[in-house]
Amino acid sequence: MKSLLLIFFWGLPVFSIAQSPVPLARPFALVELFTSQGCSSCPPAHQMLDKFSNDSSFGTDSVAIISFHVDYWNYLGWEDSFSRHTFTERQKEYSTVFGDENVYTPQLVVNGKSGFSGNNEARLRRELKAIQHGVKYESTGLEITSLKLNGDKLIFSYLPGKKVRNHSINATLVSIADTTVVAAGENSGSTLTSKNTVRAFLKLPMREEGSRAFLNIPVDEDKSRLRLIVWIQSLQEGGIMDIQVFDLP
Repeated sequence: MKSLLLIFFWGLPVFSIAQSPVPLARPFALVELFTSQGCSSCPPAHQMLDKFSNDSSFGTDSVAIISFHVDYWNYLGWEDSFSRHTFTERQKEYSTVFGDENVYTPQLVVNGKSGFSGNNEARLRRELKAIQHGVKYESTGLEITSLKLNGDKLIFSYLPGKKVRNHSINATLVSIADTTVVAAGENSGSTLTSKNTVRAFLKLPMREEGSRAFLNIPVDEDKSRLRLIVWIQSLQEGGIMDIQVFDLP
């Protein structure tokens, strides 16, 4: 399985420091879109989510929407430059949890607990309303204690506020908006826009003493276009909590 990035973390304890980075937002929900530039049904899903994020009754920055580009459409003659097999594997993991026989695009996954068609705006709103007004996951008190750039790497340290078992810490680098002219495949001749495109992703086991890790920044990418999104996720049930969004330093 190909990996988008190198993962390396040190076993030394990481202690909270006085000036921890301040999150840009703490959304109550994470919406993952599994998509592809080779899928003719995917552009409407992107347009729907763009409209949703600009005209939402949930409040500014209350929902984080990210786009994972899968690689199983690439055989149709157009290779999605944002696609990674790692993202396809993530979708397959959800498929197993949800009891679906096959993966498909576009698909939305809300807070790791439910998956459905990426063009179903009505269900997306129902799902988010249920989370907003329902029982919340108990926070772990996750703190990102440091965040710094070192060449082409974004290094961060984390410290869970309390002991959590069977959970992972997940981190993505997303580019705010990307426009691509597609020259082949089902969307041949179209100019497509993807918002919050996942450019790097990692999944780490939670460590009570905290740890640090890095994400590789895409070559020649304008760092001002990138954001870091981190969250805690149950390894057994998939539920997501403690979502935090950061600008790069």
